[in-house]
Amino acid sequence: MAGATARKNAKPKPQAASAKKGSPPAPFKEPPEVLQPFIDTLSSKHVYVAHIDSKPAAFKRKLFLVPIAMNIGVVALFALRMYYILPYYWKLMMSGFGNPNETTFPVESSTWAELGFEILKRGFTMFFDFLLFVFVWPWPVEFVAGVAHGNPTRWRWNVGFREKEIYVRRSRDWDVGLGDILKHDESRRIFTAYIQQATSPCCRNRRPATY
Repeated sequence: MAGATARKNAKPKPQAASAKKGSPPAPFKEPPEVLQPFIDTLSSKHVYVAHIDSKPAAFKRKLFLVPIAMNIGVVALFALRMYYILPYYWKLMMSGFGNPNETTFPVESSTWAELGFEILKRGFTMFFDFLLFVFVWPWPVEFVAGVAHGNPTRWRWNVGFREKEIYVRRSRDWDVGLGDILKHDESRRIFTAYIQQATSPCCRNRRPATY
């Protein structure tokens, strides 16, 4: 009888305590207090990813030569293209102003097929140069003189190459409509996906800036 009463009055053991309200979702955790002075300098409107790069300074210096060479190549090819194509556009403009030259097309004496081919040829040339100017040329400009998200040239000039470097990257516009990651599952999934992408090995080797 006593055994039955004991079983009746026995209560199940409490489950593991759930995460404290307002604490970061797993697998994240509160940063140590020693980092609080650094954290206080960051804006609460953005998400930051920081890590320590312990690779040798000589290795970082060699690695930095790769984007330098790539951007020098882009500038050289772009300059070569401009050297080749700018006289052509100048002649087109002069022809449009009524000064005939080798770019002037004889519309009256041409067939529809010849006219269509000429329009396609010139249209493709202009579209190709437009793509170069809008999507390719900004690479070396941002690399040397970018101000919106910083630029690696200025960063390396100020910091140099050190044996241990702390990289801090800030989130871009995706954090604006993120919402509360502690309350909304969808916001938490988006947040986790971006953090996983930003902390992947390939992204950790990029320059500090944004992600």
